Amino acid sequence: MPRYRFKWENLPQDLLSVLVEELGLESGDAIPELRRMYGARPKDVLVQETWPALLRDWLPTQDDVRPLLVRELVELHLGAWKDVGMDRKAELAYLRSLRNAATMRSVVLSYIHRAGEIDPEVPASVGTGRHANAAGGDAGPHSRSPAF
Repeated sequence: MPRYRFKWENLPQDLLSVLVEELGLESGDAIPELRRMYGARPKDVLVQETWPALLRDWLPTQDDVRPLLVRELVELHLGAWKDVGMDRKAELAYLRSLRNAATMRSVVLSYIHRAGEIDPEVPASVGTGRHANAAGGDAGPHSRSPAF
């Protein structure tokens, strides 16, 4: 049994609303339809198909998530990673410069997964990224866990 379980229902309402609108879903049937389209735990095709909306409608409002996401993508040397400013405008410009490529999608998807994962045994402040160590702590620079 996986330690963390993704549930579409756990996604923040603002993220869920962006996905529902971008995909043209009826809000009342959104959760079952998202599960049908992308599975119980989405793969990177979700980001591939919704990246423009995530970038346009969700990330500009995510002052806790966006800087962490940008930092992680810069550390991976994606896009125009040199001299990226760390203010909202510069972060969004950097994100717009990225190609919708597999590595970028994987990193963005990890943030979506974390938003929809639950684990009653581990406090929310403990690193929950894919690189978190067995004790539940932070295992490195790519395991930052934003508060969703």
